[in-house]
Amino acid sequence: MVRTLSHLQNSKMIATRMVFHYAKNHHWAFDHGWFGIDSDYRILIKQGWLDEDAPSDLRFIQEYHNQEILLPHDEEFFPDLNALAWHRTEWEIAS
Repeated sequence: MVRTLSHLQNSKMIATRMVFHYAKNHHWAFDHGWFGIDSDYRILIKQGWLDEDAPSDLRFIQEYHNQEILLPHDEEFFPDLNALAWHRTEWEIAS
């Protein structure tokens, strides 16, 4: 599934191709900065927002930190590294 991430940067609309296929909840969590993806295509869980006071049904998310995502066979369809870096910076997700 190809999704387009559009954002304003320097007063210009930039459209960047992002390739993801995931469930609605994962899409929402990514869009809201709960996690990012590093330049090695590993999941980065945003640190500091989820602590021991978090509901137990959310704590499992930490288990995905540093796991590789599944990539398409064709490198042409890999997620754009510049867009992933923009996302990490925008949501202050350390790599």
